[in-house]
Amino acid sequence: QLQKKFGNIFSLQNCWTNLVVLNGYKTVKEALVHKSEDFADRPYFPIYEHVGYGKNSEGIVVARYGHTWKELRRFTLSTLRNFGMGKKSLEERVVEEAGFLCSAIKSEKGKSFDIHVLLNNAVCNVICTIVFGDRFDYGDETFKRLSQLVQNSLEEETGFLPQVLNAVPILVHIPGLPQKVFRAQREFVDFIDGVIDKHMKTWDPAHARDLTDVFLQEMEK
Repeated sequence: QLQKKFGNIFSLQNCWTNLVVLNGYKTVKEALVHKSEDFADRPYFPIYEHVGYGKNSEGIVVARYGHTWKELRRFTLSTLRNFGMGKKSLEERVVEEAGFLCSAIKSEKGKSFDIHVLLNNAVCNVICTIVFGDRFDYGDETFKRLSQLVQNSLEEETGFLPQVLNAVPILVHIPGLPQKVFRAQREFVDFIDGVIDKHMKTWDPAHARDLTDVFLQEMEK
């Protein structure tokens, strides 16, 4: 109805945010294909500043589109390829983890169980071997906590209050509110900080074991 009244391009006011709505194949193609550089960015979420993602620690997912994002993406993809992404060496890691997955399934001895958990563990372990240089046993308490924090963080982001804080940014200045609403996000950031601190104690700049080591090397430059 709005498209019929205002055309293929119109804007809406959502609290303090202006939303531009595109309609129709040609309009969307012009924006996302022919003018992709102008539309490549993602929405800015003020709440991330209050849960540990500062200006120099936004990574790839949270960072705004621009030179810094491009450089970090290029560096990350190049490093991941060096550690096997898209190559046979990564396939070997997947096959190895598949063996552990099959063993875990067999250990259930025909009883009913939630395979979703085991599949998540297997995928997470393949990622961990690249990022942290090692895999975890499925029963490892640290690994269980990591998996739970990731799950909680994803669920937390889609909740009602987080969406309200993003739509009405002034609310993030209420003391303690962002930390309370995004408790899992904060715990996840603290967990990763702890993993990196342990990594640095055994870090050898001359011998990169994983993505974390290479990132530490790059930070030293």
